Amino acid sequence: MNSVKEEVKDNQWWFSKSSLRSAVESSPFVELSIAGRRCVLERSADGSNGKPTYSFKFLRDDDRQFWRSLKGNLIDLEVTQLLDAKPDFDNDQEDEYDDCIETKPLVITDEVEAGFNLKIERPSNSSFFDVYIFVDWSANNAPKSGKDSIWIAEGQWAGKCLQLYAGEDGCINPKTRHQATAHLQDRLLEHRTSNRRVLICFDFAYSYPVCAESQRFSNGFCNLSERLSKLITDDSKNKSNRFQVADLLNQEVSSLSGEGPFWGRPTTGTAGSLTHLKSTKPTDWKERAGLKEFRIVEERLRKRRVRPFSVWQLFGNGSVGSQLLVGLPTVHTLRNATRLSDCSKVWPFETGWVTKFDEETKIVHAEFWPGAIPYRPWLHGVRDAAQVLSCVAWAAEQDAQGNLGTFFDPLSEKDPERLAALNEGWILGFTDKVS
Repeated sequence: MNSVKEEVKDNQWWFSKSSLRSAVESSPFVELSIAGRRCVLERSADGSNGKPTYSFKFLRDDDRQFWRSLKGNLIDLEVTQLLDAKPDFDNDQEDEYDDCIETKPLVITDEVEAGFNLKIERPSNSSFFDVYIFVDWSANNAPKSGKDSIWIAEGQWAGKCLQLYAGEDGCINPKTRHQATAHLQDRLLEHRTSNRRVLICFDFAYSYPVCAESQRFSNGFCNLSERLSKLITDDSKNKSNRFQVADLLNQEVSSLSGEGPFWGRPTTGTAGSLTHLKSTKPTDWKERAGLKEFRIVEERLRKRRVRPFSVWQLFGNGSVGSQLLVGLPTVHTLRNATRLSDCSKVWPFETGWVTKFDEETKIVHAEFWPGAIPYRPWLHGVRDAAQVLSCVAWAAEQDAQGNLGTFFDPLSEKDPERLAALNEGWILGFTDKVS
């Protein structure tokens, strides 16, 4: 549906004078894209006099807080779905909504099975990597499988053909981060023993925007991942202290800016103890010279109307900050594990911008984002699984065609932000070279 611009006024969305009125007034529930963030709303009940109330109310507290934080602003508003019934919600609300991705149910056909088997071949036995592992991570606070949980896809060359590791389903779906980390370490050790070169990618940022505030608690990937490994507690049942850690890091920078950069939190449970972590974005964001909301790679994606969320947002639809907090300790563990540390490097922080890797580097860790890689919905009935399978297929195809190396050097030599982007990290699959 068409996007419109409307002013945010109060706690509800009043549509009586909206150009979207005809599209929504007969629907009990709607999903709106509000300044790029997707929120689900319920039609307000009729008034006591029996007359209709021309508004929708937010079903999630953090969505309502987000809406209120935009009061007085003219924002982009779009109806993305009309719903007949109240949808089920994931408590952690970490689902990534990508405007460029269309989800479809799996339909078993010959075409689907051919796609599922991938049928990717390389013309010769020469390629950058022998194995491709892509991980859809999760910050869930309890064991979970299925939608919005951890999915791992792995493809390996067997001669000239690519084979998936996980049999008929094509993916591994561990219920906890502990199980996922153990599985990944076992797989990397097996590949190390067999002298295979591995590309392993997680779907969260590996760093924060380089700015005065982030540098008060982080000095590059190695420092950040090591520090989070010490601060984050994450038990075998997925219970983590990520919000408390964000509260602590906010406290460290409060003397500089008055408010820390992290925002977004639950409205119940331990929320009262998070004195330095607010549920809404800092009010003076744009006026703070020492703070960047997005990394260079995210800024450039947003200029192309692809909108990754800020790494500072920890809670709410599309939020990715929590995955980083509980994810970088896993990258740190895998990067520095016995028998893996001497042959592993994290791109681009430890490799630089390159088009090929040295012979000693057998395991390359890299960040990816599903929105930057072509999506093949027929590969799996669960979108998260289809995304990581799509990424394995993409990487193998690019490698077989001799093109994968170009993605590890995504900026032109003369790009004025080339060095700065190297310090912030990059999303594999997105290049922005300007001649």
